[in-house]
This record gives sequence, C-alpha cells and structure tokens, in this order.
Amino acid sequence: MDKIDYNKIVDFFFEVGALKNQSRTGYLHEKVEHKESIASHILRALQIGEVLCYLEEADELTVKNLILYHDNGEARITDLHKLAQKYFSKDQLHKAELEALKDQVKNLPSKLGEKIIKSFLSYENCDSLEAEVARDADTLELLVTVREYELIGHENFSFWFDDAEKYLKTDSAKKLFKNIRVGKFNNWWIDKFK
Repeated sequence: MDKIDYNKIVDFFFEVGALKNQSRTGYLHEKVEHKESIASHILRALQIGEVLCYLEEADELTVKNLILYHDNGEARITDLHKLAQKYFSKDQLHKAELEALKDQVKNLPSKLGEKIIKSFLSYENCDSLEAEVARDADTLELLVTVREYELIGHENFSFWFDDAEKYLKTDSAKKLFKNIRVGKFNNWWIDKFK
C-alpha cells in the first residue's frame, strides 16, 4: 500500500471544490446571468445517469464513476465552449484534460488515481454500455439546462437541439430527449396545485 499523504488528499478536495465556482461556458455568448457551475452540472448528470442505468440495465457504480470524474480536469483547464474548442484538435483537448486529471490525482493513493484515470478514459473512448449511458446523461443534462434557459426567455438556444439526438446512443436517452424538447421546468410543482 502507498504511503498516504493526507494533506495532499485534502488538497485534492479543495481543488475539486473549484468546480463549484467555475461556470460552464457554453452559454457565455448568450448573456445568461446565472450560469450553472460545473459541479451542479455533474450533480444533475449523476441523477440522470441513475435513471438511465435503470432504463438501460447498466451498472450503476460504473456509470456514476464515469460521470463523476469526466469533467475533473476542468478545474485546471476550464470548460471550453464550442467556439474555443474550434482552435484545438480533439486530440489536443483530450490530452490537456487527461494531463490535468493525471496531475490532480498523482498525490492520491495510486490505485484510486488509476481508477479515476481509467474512468475518464472509458468515458472519453465510449467503450461500453456504461460509457454510452454516462455520455448520454451528460448530454441530457446539458439539454435540460438549455431548455430551462429557453423557457426563461433566452431565444437563441433552439440550435442546441437541432442535431443533439445524433449524439445520443441509448434508446432511453432518445426518448427522454423528445420529452425534454417540449418539457416545462415548473410542471413538477405546478401540477401539485391543479
């Protein structure tokens, strides 16, 4: 077993805490005042992933690990929106996120760090049903957020839905996508008053 440096583990906790303070940047040019944090995106993606696991009969723990760590590198390199990504190859982006993640976990116990890196690579390579479910959960979370922004008056978001379905892999995610597209963010509580 590794010699454990508890101070370095606590440093890791503080670093991932930075994800609570970093906004997702995809909406940067849309004048959204209260953008979601990367951490809040991960939280809802985890919950969507749980539902998709049930619907697709995927392994929950694997899916949760894939979702949990897929954006960790953004604590160091930020969340690059699509326009910014245009100036980097997919390989460059992947390498940057992977290197950031490796640096993040290098002071954790080695088996844990290896597990986190393996989860990230599986997510990136989309090499299993669980990776497909995790990626679908990530995409659906983005689309739910975009739909919320549409419903509060942001008009330039419909293009996000134009080709989104082609990125979804599972049947359940495709069915949920159709409902998200027409969903209302306040039905869950307004229906209680009818």
